[in-house]
Amino acid sequence: GFSGVSNEWLIKVQDPNMPFMLKNAHIYFFGALVAAPTAMAPWDGGLDGFGPTAVSIVCLNAVTGLSVSFVLKYADNIVKSFST
Repeated sequence: GFSGVSNEWLIKVQDPNMPFMLKNAHIYFFGALVAAPTAMAPWDGGLDGFGPTAVSIVCLNAVTGLSVSFVLKYADNIVKSFST
């Protein structure tokens, strides 16, 4: 619940003059910073053994995240919960 509300606040309230895709880039950059230590782990990283199917699932989840941010821009968290 808290993450949905905080994402909605970041998209709608935080700097309303900033372009929408730049806001998404800021949110995804923070996620990449959090995930970077796992990718650089000494046991060949968290991406060891990823095949084409796993890469396509990761890309599909990224597209889903972008579509959720579009929903949050024009609707609220309740609509997002029913749409995903």
